Amino acid sequence: MKKIVLLFVLFFSLVEASNNNTYKIEWEFENPFRFFQKVEDYEKVKSAYVDVLKGVESGKYENIGLALEKELQKSNDQGINSWASTFATNYNYNSTCWNSKSMLYNHPECQDYINPIIYKIKFWVKNAPIKSKCDWEYNGKVYNGLCSKTLIDIVPNQNEHIVNVKMKVKNFDSTIKIGKIKDILVVGLGDSFGSGEGNPDKTATVTGIKSNKDKIFVDKKYLPRKDTKESYAKWLDRRCHRSLYSYQFKTALQLALKNPKQAVTFVSFSCTGATTDNIIDKVKSAKENLSYVYPKDFDNVEWADVLDNKKKFNKRIYSVAPQLELLDKTLKDKRKIDLILLSTGGNDVGFAKYVMNVLINYKIADIVVNHANPQTEYEVKNKLGKNYNKLDRVIKKKSLLVDDNKKRIILTGYPNILNDENGNLCKEVENSVFTIPFGESKGINRALKLQNIEQYLLKPLYFTQKELTEMLGWGFIDSHIKLYDKHGFCAKKDGDKYIIPFKETKDGKWKGFHPSEYLKYNEKQRWVNIPLDSILKINMTKKTIFGDVDFGFSDETSGIMHPTAEGLAATANENVDFICKNELVSCK
Repeated sequence: MKKIVLLFVLFFSLVEASNNNTYKIEWEFENPFRFFQKVEDYEKVKSAYVDVLKGVESGKYENIGLALEKELQKSNDQGINSWASTFATNYNYNSTCWNSKSMLYNHPECQDYINPIIYKIKFWVKNAPIKSKCDWEYNGKVYNGLCSKTLIDIVPNQNEHIVNVKMKVKNFDSTIKIGKIKDILVVGLGDSFGSGEGNPDKTATVTGIKSNKDKIFVDKKYLPRKDTKESYAKWLDRRCHRSLYSYQFKTALQLALKNPKQAVTFVSFSCTGATTDNIIDKVKSAKENLSYVYPKDFDNVEWADVLDNKKKFNKRIYSVAPQLELLDKTLKDKRKIDLILLSTGGNDVGFAKYVMNVLINYKIADIVVNHANPQTEYEVKNKLGKNYNKLDRVIKKKSLLVDDNKKRIILTGYPNILNDENGNLCKEVENSVFTIPFGESKGINRALKLQNIEQYLLKPLYFTQKELTEMLGWGFIDSHIKLYDKHGFCAKKDGDKYIIPFKETKDGKWKGFHPSEYLKYNEKQRWVNIPLDSILKINMTKKTIFGDVDFGFSDETSGIMHPTAEGLAATANENVDFICKNELVSCK
């Protein structure tokens, strides 16, 4: 009998010893994506990300970024078809570290955003008994807490934003030396493809018709309009049409999700309509004049980017300072940049004018609006060569990067937006995508214009960007271009809508479908915004002292021919892959 008891004692002793060998201290940032003020907002995104990884393992998903966008849309419980709408309340983004009053990253609740004072890090003991308590020891101080989760404030090195942590758990006689915990700085610079144009955080509310101004231009068809002043689309920065759908934002977010043992500080000043000069040293006009839209919100505001030179800049509601100047005001020489996500060049060569040439169906368009021709190819190479070299010199002179590896400047090429669902250049552009409001061709061959844009603008733009980035040593993202092959503006699948709904009389019934039935951010074959998306997602008429005015089809063209949320998400994923493959930051 004694032998049996001794055997049992020996057996359980061995089991306990075995279990002790599996005890291990684990850790991660409580909220590695520091742009979010609230841990619960990060946790919601993390939950969707976990579902995506499960989908990847099962073969359901391939592109993690694209799958994450789908899961975030599924998880939206606000009754609004935009997961990002939860951050946009009455034009205030109080749950982020962006200050929508000063238009800088100096939110009152994020005073240490650029120069962190404390990081909250979550520690736990793997395989510890449930609800057991641990005595955690860090820097000679003991913290009493659960073994399953204990939050400890960690103070970073103020110069390098890193910290060495040695953590001990007395109960299990376990010690871990974590080494360097790092906070990387990710900066977005550039144009509308970088800002997320065409994808507001909260879309316009368009359920009826307020006026009949468009009937003059579209054969007396009455088109949808916003309902009230509060129906305006909401953007992180309305002057720049920058939103949380930006590929730059999603790249930074995905990096934080991929490695929660590395904090991510994200700032972006990408702005719709920006040229490379607007990044470097030139002021640009705001996309929208805020003084007539939310006058009470912007009364007596001390605009942070115009105080130094009031003669040079108008009020910030009218203009936007150069992006590098805004970056200087934000960083104040306290941080070096780990990654610059860059999208620029299209506006340098007047891309929007070529698009308008395709849209407008009157012969006068060929006189007043650019059309692509052999001269265009020369202008692309000449202009980009000068501008990229200038930007490279300024970045080097300012010593913005953490080291000399210029692959940290990551230029993202412009996607192929001209194909159909079979990967061929769009041909059936008549009586479909552009007919309302721009009418049929009337002797102008839109398909031929598209061929010219592809030959003389898009292809030279791509090859010039590729050649220049190789010469300058920048990183270049072009893998997403192949992903767009079957997702251009005329790509179709069953269930997708293409034609703007209209009324034949002001009080008549809607033809096609009711505007409220349109799901702005649901999955579509096309990854490019068309007039239908512009008028039902943004509907950007302009507020003036004379009232609500539609200048130059602004409600049907804002965001047109720009990537959708899905396209931007797929692009973000390719940026993340490039960053990880080149080991620019830690991805494990």
